[in-house]
Amino acid sequence: MLDIRELVIGRPIRMNHNHRFTSVPVIHQESSATHSFYVAYYTMLIAEDLTTSFGCELDYRKMFVASIVHDNDEAITGDILRRMKYSVPGLKKILNDYSFSVMQSMSKVLGVDIHQQWLDAKDSSVEGRIVMLADLLSVINFVYTEVMLGNKFAEYIVDELRHTMTLTLKTLDSKACSTDHEKSAIERLKSYTCKAIGILNSLPSRDAHDFLIFPDEEVSLTTPFQDEQPPSTT
Repeated sequence: MLDIRELVIGRPIRMNHNHRFTSVPVIHQESSATHSFYVAYYTMLIAEDLTTSFGCELDYRKMFVASIVHDNDEAITGDILRRMKYSVPGLKKILNDYSFSVMQSMSKVLGVDIHQQWLDAKDSSVEGRIVMLADLLSVINFVYTEVMLGNKFAEYIVDELRHTMTLTLKTLDSKACSTDHEKSAIERLKSYTCKAIGILNSLPSRDAHDFLIFPDEEVSLTTPFQDEQPPSTT
């Protein structure tokens, strides 16, 4: 049974007090809760477009839950910098293992199991790719606002984000789709991604190598445990 006390005054409230983009000075703060709202909102609109345009049969419940819980581990871990995860071999697995245990613990104290939805939030399905794109669009939203407000430090994030978006674009391959609806959906997501990159290209940017650790990385389109086994649940 859902623990209402934990829900209202427990761990979930930390999402509204955990600030993102802690590696650079920012003009306005964004919480993990605010970020999750935008991810859910963008997910809904993208899904509606794909459904009405191509007749895609999408799992709306999966997408809605995924967009809300995809960063729930940050209630405990905080916003771990993406580039830090890839900076040392094996570090990403350690952090993933810890986040996995955090989500199991949160599920237990809440009385509702959400750790599997968190694990599958940005998988290789069309729904997972929609949530992944919505996640990146939310970041663009924040960075664009910061740059327009005159934050020169945000210009470093523009360069890093453009790199991530370009990697994401390379993973969107409609040839791997099994149905025409899926192929059309992936092509539309590729178009959205290109337009998002265009927004970033319209902004002033500075070489991320001059300010940020910028390791080589690949975008994971399955679970956080691609190429490795999730930690034991026992």
